[in-house]
Amino acid sequence: MKQSRQTRAGSRVVSKYLANHAEPHLPPPPKTLSWSAVLCVPIYNESLSCLEQLIRFDDTLHILVVNHPEGSSTHLNTAFVDDLLNQYEHLEIAPNCHLITLCASSNRHTLLIDICAGTEGFRAAQGVGLARKIAADTALLWWSEGAI
Repeated sequence: MKQSRQTRAGSRVVSKYLANHAEPHLPPPPKTLSWSAVLCVPIYNESLSCLEQLIRFDDTLHILVVNHPEGSSTHLNTAFVDDLLNQYEHLEIAPNCHLITLCASSNRHTLLIDICAGTEGFRAAQGVGLARKIAADTALLWWSEGAI
């Protein structure tokens, strides 16, 4: 049973986590869309073909966090982001953060967060773990607002 937006937002534990432990500057959820499922995926040096297995699930939001370690080449990440944005309709909802419509009739969307755009990347100790946390924090925020 899906909880109401008011019930979710009022959850003391979720509110406390988001206020005190979530990564800063998470993108806000859209007001007009919602999904029944979410999948969080860190992306590093992938091609668009990696999405083929993911995008077949209906009524699902895929949160992709593009990341790279300091000192590494960003060529494949840049190509991934450019190819995805050129291939699908999208809306920039925050800097380097796009909500992409994969299939409107099946309610399949991707939230693309290019967390390392214009930076030297994550320290090795942060790496993919920070990318996963950003995706999970975003999913929790969007769930608390009733989008998931």
